[in-house]
Amino acid sequence: MVIVTIHLSSDEHISSEFELVDVSKQLPQLIRRPGLATWTPTIDRNVNTCFGSYDAYILSLPEDKRADTKLLETHWPPSNIDTLHLERWQVFIFF
Repeated sequence: MVIVTIHLSSDEHISSEFELVDVSKQLPQLIRRPGLATWTPTIDRNVNTCFGSYDAYILSLPEDKRADTKLLETHWPPSNIDTLHLERWQVFIFF
């Protein structure tokens, strides 16, 4: 078994050296759930403040605080999410 960890630094830097492939026929006994194709990160622990895009989040900050933010553009879904086939992503949990 091969475990791959992928870090997407930005839309422009996504590597095409890998591809998520459908293994449902090779591993039919695994329980599956659809993967996420979109998400909205929260910016506070109370989960009360969300922004639909990184740009909207940055624009909400005072200019002198923008460089200090801990949230990065990679916290939001990339613009080319359909080409990444995240629906094929699988997480294995052993009990």
